[in-house]
Amino acid sequence: MAKRKQFYAGKKPPKSGKKILILIAAVVALAAIAVVSFLCVKFFRERRAEELAGRSALYCEDYGWETEKLEGVSDVKFFADGLLVYTDEKTGLQGLMTSDGAKTTEPLYTKFEKIRHNWEFVTYIAYPEGEEYPRLVKLDEKKVDIKQYQGTVFEYDDIRWDNASDALAWFDSISYKGEASAEELALENGLYPITDSSDSGKYGYIDDNLVLKIPVIYKAAGDFSCGLAAVLSDEGWSYINTEGKAVIKGDLVDTGYLSVSGEPLCFKFHQDIVPVKKGEVMGIVDTAGKTVVEFEFEIILPGEKGSFIAMKDGEWGVMTLEGVTLPPEVSTTHPSDAGRLSKGEYTVKTGGSPLRLRESADTESEILERIPNSTTVTVTKSIAGWAYVTYNSVSGWVSADFLIPVE
Repeated sequence: MAKRKQFYAGKKPPKSGKKILILIAAVVALAAIAVVSFLCVKFFRERRAEELAGRSALYCEDYGWETEKLEGVSDVKFFADGLLVYTDEKTGLQGLMTSDGAKTTEPLYTKFEKIRHNWEFVTYIAYPEGEEYPRLVKLDEKKVDIKQYQGTVFEYDDIRWDNASDALAWFDSISYKGEASAEELALENGLYPITDSSDSGKYGYIDDNLVLKIPVIYKAAGDFSCGLAAVLSDEGWSYINTEGKAVIKGDLVDTGYLSVSGEPLCFKFHQDIVPVKKGEVMGIVDTAGKTVVEFEFEIILPGEKGSFIAMKDGEWGVMTLEGVTLPPEVSTTHPSDAGRLSKGEYTVKTGGSPLRLRESADTESEILERIPNSTTVTVTKSIAGWAYVTYNSVSGWVSADFLIPVE
């Protein structure tokens, strides 16, 4: 009878046992690799799904980037809708340009300024180098006018939400002057930001009938555009809809430092998109907050027709949305842009016939007087298309189309 082999501690195992251990270790390693690979694939798939879910239908995969038009430019800031102020690198002087990089004026000005007289009246001016007085900026032509701006002798009344009467009212620098009426403001259909009469100066929104639609609770508030407006609350900046609900919120950063005015703001929407800043970088989002252009720029300024002045890697350029069809442009009107006249002296220019002075701002209202051509009148208040003047001790409304400022 054959003897069985005995194995004792301290002796090497047989070769067949060693192979089995190696095989088991290999299987375990392969299983571990498979698990890690599965988890990695799952992670990147989920991340990719999140990225795709966060992208807009307007997402721009490959945007255009051109720096030639911005050569010699050291800085660019937002000035008004469709208009930017650039600084010449050599002279330090400033000029105007559009969002496609086209310079509409030469760099001949020491600075540009936005003067807010009150809720309704805003004046845009430029300071020519070497001249005593600034000049008016013609926003519609995107140029500087030849007319000088020498300020105003009038103290403008302001309009605020009066907490005591729970209504919109006029205030001068000292006190309450009475409730405002929808007829005298003649606002277009929409919502308008308004501050209250308290020292805190919180903001809310009224409609064209002067009804408070969104409570006066915000630290800052912008104009509505594309159905959304930027507001600042204790939680930070967000974009709200016309019902006051926050649609886009989170880590939005104030971009007021990118504006000539320096006022706290987040830019307003144009063609359903807007540049926003998150952390230290800027990108473009749509009205749902989804990404249109990735957050990889230091600066993106408001643009038009898919063109934006931007800074990337320390260099200014024109960024264009390639292969993206934006919705049609929709003009939005704020009281300050509604064609009102500033208070002051004007000359009647009708071409010869007298100008009708009416009881109310309506072509069907009673004619109170007829003002001869070339007569100088003083405008004390105005609404869109109409001005309130006094002639022969009779006060009423005249068409603003036939008044030109006294030089």
